[in-house]
Amino acid sequence: MAGVKIVTCHQLLPEMAADLNQVETVIFVDAAAGGAAGETAVSLVKEDNTELVSTHHLSPAALLAYTELLYGQLPTAYLVTVGGASFDLGESLSPEVAAQLPTVLQAVKKLLPDHSLTSSGIGGFA
Repeated sequence: MAGVKIVTCHQLLPEMAADLNQVETVIFVDAAAGGAAGETAVSLVKEDNTELVSTHHLSPAALLAYTELLYGQLPTAYLVTVGGASFDLGESLSPEVAAQLPTVLQAVKKLLPDHSLTSSGIGGFA
């Protein structure tokens, strides 16, 4: 997967702006609290500097705003979400979310037409 870097994290952090400064495109993959369990959506993300004061929850839009503020440039950014069935602590995905992993993988593949990802390549996105 030349040219593709996969980063897994519990939450987005302001210092990740340094990494975003080095890329042309970023794809955030996350569970969504709103919507039906297993529902997958793709959206374009724009920077939003109204969220820069938050330290406990940093959205992709706020991270983009940090990138622009600190480095003066922005990557193209997408958000792929899948509606979560449960946000309780656990080690496995709900059946509804697990069933959508092929859909999530296809969404990511469509956003990276010059790269191929295998199912083993997105383990961190689950």
